[in-house]
Amino acid sequence: MVYERKSIWVFLVLSTACGGSVNDRDSGSEADAKAAEENAICSARDEELLEQHAVWQNMDNAFGGLAGTRWVGIFGQPGNPRNPLDLELEVVSATEGTLQVGPRVDDPAADEGMLEFPPDGSLLEPLYYSGTYELRGVALEGDELSAFIPLSSPFENWCGLQTSYAVGPTDPYYCEFSTLPDETLFIGIEGSSCHFEPSMKVVDCAWYQQSLNHCVCTSSACFANVVFPVLREWETYEDYAADGLAIRLTLDAEQNVLSGVGVWEDAEYYLELTRE
Repeated sequence: MVYERKSIWVFLVLSTACGGSVNDRDSGSEADAKAAEENAICSARDEELLEQHAVWQNMDNAFGGLAGTRWVGIFGQPGNPRNPLDLELEVVSATEGTLQVGPRVDDPAADEGMLEFPPDGSLLEPLYYSGTYELRGVALEGDELSAFIPLSSPFENWCGLQTSYAVGPTDPYYCEFSTLPDETLFIGIEGSSCHFEPSMKVVDCAWYQQSLNHCVCTSSACFANVVFPVLREWETYEDYAADGLAIRLTLDAEQNVLSGVGVWEDAEYYLELTRE
């Protein structure tokens, strides 16, 4: 009897090691199928976000005769008591250019805030102080220059430093990711300090707001949350002014001045740049 009981016990252990009962294996197959379904849904969402981002990344510029020039000026709003912001437009080549708002700053660490605060009394939006905007989709036709600036584009490299965390309910049809870990964020009085619990990780309070507002994540990476319009024949960038700043400038070749307007949502701003 002792030998028989040992034989039975050994059989049960071996059966478990080899995959358990038929019901256990069926449960495992169902779990594998569910995991495969979840992965397929996440892969489809990842692909959608990456394709949207690639539209902006792959958009060409056509600066024409402005290639190799540098312009400085201001960005403001008529009737707005806040001071205008300093601008610097640098056109490196016919296909490459940047717009600098205020001073250039060093790239911050992943858990630090991205931008500096503007001087008191300065314009706060839509362009971000100390932001470097890599220009895409710029076109110079005759003496008219048009451009569209996604407002989150200065955050591109910084968002790339962030970690992607799964968020939301455990549901095979829900696949969302964020820069925020699945922890509780504690914010001190007037944003004096921020940390996560239970890890007790300390972060810059500006990091929390900026990463949440300006970054978007796939299941494996994060990047700037930009939406760039692909224009149809009858459209202009101003038709998409809810998603970014649509710019129309006129070149005065004799005076070496670029001037015009920028439209964001229902507001109109002025830009005036002089060639250096």
